[in-house]
Amino acid sequence: TGWLPGKGRLAKTMGKLIIAQRIVGPKLWEIGRVGSGVDDATRKAAMRWTYPCVVTIKYDKQETDSRALRFPVFVRKHPDKTVEECK
Repeated sequence: TGWLPGKGRLAKTMGKLIIAQRIVGPKLWEIGRVGSGVDDATRKAAMRWTYPCVVTIKYDKQETDSRALRFPVFVRKHPDKTVEECK
């Protein structure tokens, strides 16, 4: 749904993506942030993406009570999909 600036050497680029999940209807529920798995070129490009957008995230497990993801890792952006197509 957006991004946060980085710190240290990443101060001038995207540090973390704010990730959300579509559960029921059009509403997006924030489920965490992910910064690992993102290379420098993608960090710079992410600052120009139109949000919300669709990305693939790998993770260990999703908490049942908060829906938060454990150990999320960015895989890739899906320019071929819209948020409305996600279930």
